[in-house]
Amino acid sequence: TTNNRWLFTDEIRNEFLDSLKVNQHTLTLLLHIGAYINRIVPTSLDLETHQFKSLYIPIITNDPRNVIMACLDGVIFAILINFVEPNSIDLRGLYLPNSRHPQPLTESQISENISIIFATIIGLDIQLPHWDIDDYFDP
Repeated sequence: TTNNRWLFTDEIRNEFLDSLKVNQHTLTLLLHIGAYINRIVPTSLDLETHQFKSLYIPIITNDPRNVIMACLDGVIFAILINFVEPNSIDLRGLYLPNSRHPQPLTESQISENISIIFATIIGLDIQLPHWDIDDYFDP
């Protein structure tokens, strides 16, 4: 089972999350994304050597906040990209939570993770709308 309470230990991040306005369509979409992540991520070969899978998976999908928080630091995104193109992102190059004493990553660490992820997406020639790292923290 997951113990993702550690994701909610940053009060400033919790306040930000609580300030997000989520309409019914987005709510439904987030819950579907959480269910999809729960099905596909445990099959990732990336996780065979990492002890942090249980920190994220399963995502409790009764609350969209769980889905947002599980994805926020970029680790889940990196794993999903590696399904599209295996070994595109070496997880050792990302900031990861400590599996024994997990704490949410800092905004700086998240920015670096997301920058790596978006550089990889561009390298894979996946077309995205114009995007800037500041957009990630202020949707």
